[in-house]
Amino acid sequence: KNQKKPDALFFKGFTYKFSFKDDLLTDEEKLRIAGESMSAFQMYVSADPKQPRLKLEGYASFRDLYFDFYDFGIRQFNNKNYEMAYQCFKKALEVKDYILEKKYEYTEVKFSKLDTNLIVNTGMAASQAKHEEEAVAYFRQLTDANVSAKEVSAVYEFLVDYYNKKKDKESLNQILAKARSEEHTS
Repeated sequence: KNQKKPDALFFKGFTYKFSFKDDLLTDEEKLRIAGESMSAFQMYVSADPKQPRLKLEGYASFRDLYFDFYDFGIRQFNNKNYEMAYQCFKKALEVKDYILEKKYEYTEVKFSKLDTNLIVNTGMAASQAKHEEEAVAYFRQLTDANVSAKEVSAVYEFLVDYYNKKKDKESLNQILAKARSEEHTS
């Protein structure tokens, strides 16, 4: 009956956030629990718009969840568990977007709308997990934002290969034109 009360939601999120680091849990359980932590914190914000507990901690719980998902995604990718890595990176993007939406700010890190490394990692994990369409969508965020082909060459290479295989000449020509125009302006 107390599960909808702001304090209960905050402490559920807080407890689950720390449970995420429990080595006795499976990777799937860790991902589920971290997702439940995020949901509990979001429900807390909805239940108490003044957010006194989050303000008191400087909104650190959301920042911590971002890094937990990101770091866990890196570990999963390095262990060649690409599906789990993809899910982790997607959750990190979700947390980052929520942080930006709520305008939470931190002295030790600044979140940007276009988190190039996270998008590259999400796209690469999606690709390795055989979610090519999703990988293309992530990579197109970078090319559409005119991120340098030198900075994310693997992204441009992936898209060229993908559009070649799909025989999508229009999209292929767009990507090649972006890459070429940069060669002449750099």
